[in-house]
Amino acid sequence: MAAGTSAVGDLDKEVKEMFFMCVEKCAGKELPVAEKSECKSNAVNKLFKEVFDGKIANTVDATIFCKYCDKKTKKLTVDAFLNNVLLDLAKHEAVEKKKAKNPANDDPAVLEELNKIKTKIAAKYNEWISSDHKQKNAAVVDRLTDVKGYTGSHKERFDAESGKGKGMEGRVDKTNTSGYVGGYKGEGTFDKSHN
Repeated sequence: MAAGTSAVGDLDKEVKEMFFMCVEKCAGKELPVAEKSECKSNAVNKLFKEVFDGKIANTVDATIFCKYCDKKTKKLTVDAFLNNVLLDLAKHEAVEKKKAKNPANDDPAVLEELNKIKTKIAAKYNEWISSDHKQKNAAVVDRLTDVKGYTGSHKERFDAESGKGKGMEGRVDKTNTSGYVGGYKGEGTFDKSHN
């Protein structure tokens, strides 16, 4: 096998993981496997816009997605995505590139296009999970959690050595009101002119 190519099983796995990542990105949070194994058109659209141009994303959104999504929930399963949507897109691309007129599922031109599509999606998935992507996120998190950069009242909210928040102690200035009369204003507030 040549360098940079993946086995078909690996490609399918990586395409499936990319599908899951796009569903979570559209949801804005981590989801359990059951919830991220189906999605609405926005996640599929995001996936295709990330990997291909807007023309392909629009083609999938307008003509292919609606053929395979559940008619009631308007959601597409990951299996339908892998087995139907990508195959239809490969057929569409084979016709667009004039490699075939009315291709069958096992047409060599369709299989070639299908492999190209899966390879591009897998490459984008690997790019997203690469260390560079993680390092960018880590740098942002490190910068936001570094208390040395905080000034003013925010500086007082964190312990300078551990970087942990001080809780209520760091947000509220409490005065000592433990005096023996109701009007006690705190230690050192007695007006000396009354002596």
